Amino acid sequence: MNNHEIDRPSRESPMPKSQLEFFEFVNHLREVKRQGWVDRKIKQDQESVAEHSYTVAVMVGMEARRRGLNTEKAMLMALVHDLPEILAGDRTPHQDAPKYKRAEAIQVWTPPSEEAKRDKRQKEEEALKIITQKLSVRFRAEIVELWQEYVVEETEVAKLVHQMDHIQLLQQAMIYVKQKPDFQVGSILPQGLASDDPQVRRVAKELEKLLGLVRDNEVPQEA
Repeated sequence: MNNHEIDRPSRESPMPKSQLEFFEFVNHLREVKRQGWVDRKIKQDQESVAEHSYTVAVMVGMEARRRGLNTEKAMLMALVHDLPEILAGDRTPHQDAPKYKRAEAIQVWTPPSEEAKRDKRQKEEEALKIITQKLSVRFRAEIVELWQEYVVEETEVAKLVHQMDHIQLLQQAMIYVKQKPDFQVGSILPQGLASDDPQVRRVAKELEKLLGLVRDNEVPQEA
């Protein structure tokens, strides 16, 4: 038995108070609703950021294993990729635009400006600093580094999490379309179809096909 094994905390070892406080903080992610669905007036079964993050983590875990990537790292990144939204909220690219601009952005996909992306990143960086401030140096650094790697989107793991994040959005839109045929998909579809990721485009085309079936009354409404 080496020193690392001897020093490893056991199941009975008391967790640090700072860690328990962090766990309590994370619970609030369930209260943050996905802004895209709020904007589209979803009233029932409105997806929370916690639900979204969990689903993305499951998707990422399976796909990371299939591709031979670091599954543990990929799933952890998926679980923390929206963690700052506990405080920053689920900010859309046009969150601070005038009301008429926000309404237009729901229907017509326009890429966010560099200024909007910088503003979003700054607010989320500040939020993550507050959320993790009481954690040990090691845990805080790990979470912050995973989140920063996700935002920069240069590694294969980060690209995978972004890919599954977008696919989950499209699939959740499909769920809402089946539940409510008059659901306004709006800019979600053209954004997916315009993606440079063939996997995302594939799912977007499935959504497009579903919308055609709904218009022709060929898809039964889900309970």
